[in-house]
Amino acid sequence: MCFFITIAVPAHSAELICQQHSTRQLTISATTNPSALAAAGAGRLPLLVTGGGCSCAWYQPPAAADAQAKLARARAKYEKLGWSAAKIDRAMDAMERTPRQDEGLHHVILDLLRTIVTAHGPAAIWVHDFSGNIELEPYTISRHEQWSSSSLAESAATLCPDVIAQLQPENA
Repeated sequence: MCFFITIAVPAHSAELICQQHSTRQLTISATTNPSALAAAGAGRLPLLVTGGGCSCAWYQPPAAADAQAKLARARAKYEKLGWSAAKIDRAMDAMERTPRQDEGLHHVILDLLRTIVTAHGPAAIWVHDFSGNIELEPYTISRHEQWSSSSLAESAATLCPDVIAQLQPENA
């Protein structure tokens, strides 16, 4: 099983995006997977973003359960230290908002998204964990999110598989 990142871009820009942004480390190519085509929506074309055959190097799923356990341990530690409830709440809030560097989308993908959205307009991104043929395996999208360019890094650290994130240009 491997993760594959899909971006949905304006159909008229898809070929140019593939040509301009594919490198030795990053391959961008169209997909004909029916689930990806449906998720991309009208006027958009889904493109797979891979490196070395899949997207595992560019995406690490958030460890929500692990994060909750770490928060619980931190809360217990702060209580033992005699911190006030308000101070503990502030610390917990800061910890929840701080993305772990090893989770979510890699900074290379974030830079790619910023460039595409700035040059070509609204785009979407999602990740699916394929266990079969990437062009045939059906999947469903569980949720849609709206991301702003200004909070891209923070939002990208929490992206779960099969969740579409819609991204608009800053001036939209």
